[in-house]
Amino acid sequence: MRKMILVTWAHALDVAVAISLFLTSAALLTAQLPTSTAAPPSKTEPTALIDQLGRGTPRSAMMGLLKYQQLEDYATAARYFQPTPGRDTNLAQRAKELQALQGKFKGNIGLLSDDPDGAVEPGLPPGQVRAGTLTVGSTTSDLILVRVEDPTSGKIWLISKGTVANIPKLYAQMESETPATADRIVPVALTGRQLLGMSLAQWLGWLVSIPISWVLAWLLTFLLSAPRRVWCKLRKLPFRTVWDTPVGMPLRCIIAILMHSFFTYLLGPPLLYRVYYGRFLVALLVGCFVWLLTRLADQGFDHAVNRTRTHRGGGESILVMMQRLTHVVMLIVAFVAALALFGFNVKTTLAGLSIGGLAIALAAQKTLENLIGGVSLLMDKAIRVGDFCQIGDQLGTVEDIGLRSLKLRTLDGNLSVFLTDRSHKCNFKT
Repeated sequence: MRKMILVTWAHALDVAVAISLFLTSAALLTAQLPTSTAAPPSKTEPTALIDQLGRGTPRSAMMGLLKYQQLEDYATAARYFQPTPGRDTNLAQRAKELQALQGKFKGNIGLLSDDPDGAVEPGLPPGQVRAGTLTVGSTTSDLILVRVEDPTSGKIWLISKGTVANIPKLYAQMESETPATADRIVPVALTGRQLLGMSLAQWLGWLVSIPISWVLAWLLTFLLSAPRRVWCKLRKLPFRTVWDTPVGMPLRCIIAILMHSFFTYLLGPPLLYRVYYGRFLVALLVGCFVWLLTRLADQGFDHAVNRTRTHRGGGESILVMMQRLTHVVMLIVAFVAALALFGFNVKTTLAGLSIGGLAIALAAQKTLENLIGGVSLLMDKAIRVGDFCQIGDQLGTVEDIGLRSLKLRTLDGNLSVFLTDRSHKCNFKT
């Protein structure tokens, strides 16, 4: 006869988990607090100037310009242009012309630096950033942002005067171009009317592109599997492609989103819509990738559970728990990634999650003790399914070992359940 105390160190482990969660949350909160070891200054520091138009970084300056252009407030949009001393330049007109040139813009505003000092770019002096290029026919002009000192707003970013000087020439060249074939085919009733800055033809194209992207994604997957389908049919073999498995749907969604984003780019929506809709599509892609990884993980866990049941070694519960924990972790990763894509402060979110984990750990100490006891019991393999032992005054055969409980089939045929904490002792019969 041999004796075993079930999980004698479970209480110490769950206390350690609670302490580690507390230290993690404290470290995250401390990282967000400003720290300073220097002595307080003897003189009052001057208050930092704040720009009301949000021109403090290259990205915020471009987003602000696009916002006022979309609102057709060209007088305010003109304040995002660097004035040229000694020239009678109508900056409001330049802002209107630049809005008309948005369809000729090539670049990604979402990738612009959000640092007040900007980013160092090859070929440009410090204090200048290339936001993208304007291409009309064979003429290409860089859209340059320059950092200047404003007496009322401090250091701000503006469209450089060199770019402002090139806008009228690019606009005149665009007006003299022959309309594209698609513009000549589409009825004037659709191209002439505007809704939220987009023509009715663009709205119609956007709506139609959604089902077309899905149909093309399905057609592409069918064509990719056609050679193997024919080969298996000729040999009269069972046929099943990856598209028929649980991972097929996430893969189709990823392909459809990529195709839809390409069609949206061809439609040439306003830059402001392009930026926000691009973030939305990227968030959808992240969700589909997490969905795909979750399906792949589920297949692996299902295979492991089947093998465990075949060998009757116990441990199905810990695999199920790990599978569910993987789902939770994947969901949190997708949620945090989506918040980061939309510009939210991820550090604050992580701090909130750590505090929530600490609260759960403190409120469920007994449950954690049982869980850790079950995990340690399964990992140590001190008891296996099929062992004949005595727990308390009950004598029988172990039928199942879970994370929180152990099931014992007694000699009279009844099923007894014991929590996997240190209050029960198992005596093995030889």
